[in-house]
Amino acid sequence: MGDRSITRILVTGASGFIGEAVLRHLLRQPGLTAHGAGRDPSSLPAASAPRRLDLTDPASLPEALAGIDVVVHCAVGDRAVTADGTNTLQRAALACGVRRMVHFSSVSVYGAATGVVAEDTPLVAADGRGYAAWKVAAEAHARDAAASGLEVAILRPAIVYGARSEIWVGKMARRIASGAWGTLGAAGEGLCNLVHVEDVAAAALAAAVRPLSGGLAYNLSGPEVITWNVWFQHLTDAMGHGTLPEIGPAQQRARMLSGLGLRVAARLLPPLRASLAPPILVRPGPGEAAIFGLRATYPACLARAALGWEPRIGLQAGLKDCAAWLRACGA
Repeated sequence: MGDRSITRILVTGASGFIGEAVLRHLLRQPGLTAHGAGRDPSSLPAASAPRRLDLTDPASLPEALAGIDVVVHCAVGDRAVTADGTNTLQRAALACGVRRMVHFSSVSVYGAATGVVAEDTPLVAADGRGYAAWKVAAEAHARDAAASGLEVAILRPAIVYGARSEIWVGKMARRIASGAWGTLGAAGEGLCNLVHVEDVAAAALAAAVRPLSGGLAYNLSGPEVITWNVWFQHLTDAMGHGTLPEIGPAQQRARMLSGLGLRVAARLLPPLRASLAPPILVRPGPGEAAIFGLRATYPACLARAALGWEPRIGLQAGLKDCAAWLRACGA
């Protein structure tokens, strides 16, 4: 049963892929009032009575948090937003009388851990570089807030896909459409732990309204695990592009090396960025290549037990959703 005293929820990052899905899901729930929040509230659905919230502007937070029971924190950016902004938000939430924070993290916090990766698996260092380290630092701030009295649930979704997924659907579709993408042999046999964005939104609702223990983290993964090579081909089939060729190891190495040079050129020579974008697109960087080869699964046993959550959208239904969006975008 849900907590009936929770009636008003604020969603940060509500214009983003996950935040928009969470807000849409909450707006459908009877008895709840959901507000979208972001730097530009005019871009958010009017039905959510949107509020301005800028994680780099602490003065914007008290008004955004007024009367809120739960914050579902989906906003993400650089370290200043993802880590420091989370700390600022949670301090303000405590000061404004917010009861609970549902904090979105990611399975990236486990780094290169392989095999069955549960919530007690060691995390990467919080003071490192890049997205995973920022997320670990943000989780640490979340736990500090939990120790100070804020109810906190940390959600760690795996590969979140669906309509409007720019990273795992849109970008992949452009690669496939270019004719220069393919399966990656052994380098693409890492495990692709897909979870549909609507299932992720349902988990956010469960974490917002169910009684729970503070400060715990919950993996979110879908009902099926496939390889990245299979994901590439499934998307190709959904787009009607036939069978992908296999890109051999030598060509992969050459592409990665040339991609590093192209990315440096694009960073140093802004006028060339547009012309360099197509060749960069089909040359994954080292971080992305590592994901394609990582063999790890992230069981959602704790989310099932504590949140009563179950992923309900299987791969075939999820692919139909992706295909419809791609068609609407002209892909």
